[in-house]
Amino acid sequence: MKKIVCFLISFILPILASAQGLRHSVCVVYPEHTDADSAVLASFASEYARAGLRSEAQLLTAYSSGTFGSGVVISDGGRLCVLTNRHVIGYATTARLVFMLHDHTLTYSHCPVLSASRTADVAAVLLPPEAAAECVPLTFIEVPLHESDEIAAAGFPALANKASWQLTKGVVSNSRLTVEGSRHTFVQHTAPVDPGSSGGPLLLKRDGRWLLAGLNTLKAFYRDRVGLAVPVSELSSFASSLAVPDTTDRHVLAAMSKRGAAHWHEYYAAITSRERDSIGAMQHILPLDIAAAVYDAYDAAHPNDGTTGARSALHGDTFGLEDRLDESFAMLVGYDCFFLGNHNVSVIFAITGGSYFYQDVRLNVPLYRAGDGTDRVVGAMLGYNLGVQLPLRLNRDNRLVPIATIGVQAGGGKVVTGTSGGWGILIQPALRLGADYRRTIGNNALVVGAGYTLAPLTSSLDICAPPVGKSSLRLMLMHALTLRLGIAF
Repeated sequence: MKKIVCFLISFILPILASAQGLRHSVCVVYPEHTDADSAVLASFASEYARAGLRSEAQLLTAYSSGTFGSGVVISDGGRLCVLTNRHVIGYATTARLVFMLHDHTLTYSHCPVLSASRTADVAAVLLPPEAAAECVPLTFIEVPLHESDEIAAAGFPALANKASWQLTKGVVSNSRLTVEGSRHTFVQHTAPVDPGSSGGPLLLKRDGRWLLAGLNTLKAFYRDRVGLAVPVSELSSFASSLAVPDTTDRHVLAAMSKRGAAHWHEYYAAITSRERDSIGAMQHILPLDIAAAVYDAYDAAHPNDGTTGARSALHGDTFGLEDRLDESFAMLVGYDCFFLGNHNVSVIFAITGGSYFYQDVRLNVPLYRAGDGTDRVVGAMLGYNLGVQLPLRLNRDNRLVPIATIGVQAGGGKVVTGTSGGWGILIQPALRLGADYRRTIGNNALVVGAGYTLAPLTSSLDICAPPVGKSSLRLMLMHALTLRLGIAF
């Protein structure tokens, strides 16, 4: 019975494919990623962009937000598989396969990724048994292609961000093209292909039947009508191994997820230029291979580093400017010692992480001299300050963060000694210049700061003193040395 089924799949169904059209043999391939996987891919995309790896960052972003390619049905010992590019599937373990037929659409979700080649840009996805009712496999050509052979390319490139069927024709322009940095040869052809056509079949027609001659994988955007396809010899060799599947790329994503993407661009910058050139010259079909190679190169050069968590092992190794701080906010206690003999104690909530911008909200308790100096004014003021910060990395665990802010604080006060005066209003703009020293301790940081404050005080402290309705306005131009201490989280 099994031999009969294999006979039907191998000989009769290809004939039906010609009658029914290629749409029963070519599908859209949507890799399925979990939310956790997408978050990891997006974080590495950000780090790649910081390192200047723009094309790799774009591919990782596409994986994290959802992308698609094309695929072609083949037979594998009585079961149906879809061949596609390894770079289409990416790091997914399952895929959604969609066949857009003329009168209806077939959708098969959660199809397992069966295997991905370790070297070539080829992968296989297993179709469910019920797909055999309408999906028709193609057979491989038995002889290699030659220059000037007429071929066709089928697939589903994007049109208005949606997969759209496309069948184009051309000729083989180079049957054995060698690309620098690759150990493999490609078939170069002139059939138009576009983004989304990746993984679609390169076809040759013989005796009214479409035969599989290759798998489209690249388009040369800097030249017209130049497409590259994985040759049929690579495809047939890969297909013959599906009985004992090789591997998928899930283990790479799992390893990089555990290692983390935080500050990966610093690892990339820390390895030698020769190592970066060597990694760039290697054949990397999937972008996380670069991340793994960079981590390996750094670990080899720093065998005693011992850090492999979300916090980068390089974070703070050498002096330099950083564009963000690990800690997002800080709780601080501040003290202002004014040169006029006044004092001020503050409780500060500061937002410090993520960028060069700085802002804080503070509760101030002032103790100021008033009148002829024999009276003192105490009170409370609530203030807000906005400014900029410049995080400077001193070494692995130490930061110096110069800060400049401008703000205002307002509240109430009272004369506590003397025979005149009463409750009044305090308004105080403030210009603050200073710097924080941060010492990383675990996932937090100790913060010690010092600086200069210029804070003219406008006060009305006699509104409750007789005669009723009279008030006394005072303006004091005060400046101070400031200190603060706290923890950043």
